[in-house]
Amino acid sequence: MATKQAEINFEDMSLDELEQWKKQREEEDLKFKQAQSKKIADSKKEAFDELGKVVDKYRLNVSDILNSLLNARKIDFGDIAKVKPIYLIKAKVNKQKRNAPEGEMEESEFLFFEGKTILADKKQAEQVCSNGVDEFKKVLTDAGKQYLESEETKHIILDFYNEHKPAKANEWK
Repeated sequence: MATKQAEINFEDMSLDELEQWKKQREEEDLKFKQAQSKKIADSKKEAFDELGKVVDKYRLNVSDILNSLLNARKIDFGDIAKVKPIYLIKAKVNKQKRNAPEGEMEESEFLFFEGKTILADKKQAEQVCSNGVDEFKKVLTDAGKQYLESEETKHIILDFYNEHKPAKANEWK
């Protein structure tokens, strides 16, 4: 608990005492900021844990949450625009060069995140899976590797591979 300090008379202090007082004050400020940051981090963790329980209990999805926050004016579309996807797969692939004759290819980067619908880039997705499971694991991002390790999210990686693997390749389970 904080204690009340006696009023300090700076006019009676020497330069050394003023410097010492300033140094102590800076150390106290640092301790305060560290304690405040820890409290905020703990509060955020508790809030996210509680949010997770509410999401599970009421079977909410992200659009429900975002729409509620937008309607309540707690966030605006600018906040949503700042959200970046968590890429699970990042691989170099060859794709048809735009506005070029059929068969003229260029190197490109294939990025996959949870929820992405594979339409125009189906051939690139197939390239990513064409060399088997071991090579596929090499193009997983750190987030993708974490997804693979978690029983809750592992199916996302497996489903992607199994959907885009070569026809004769064994299914990854």
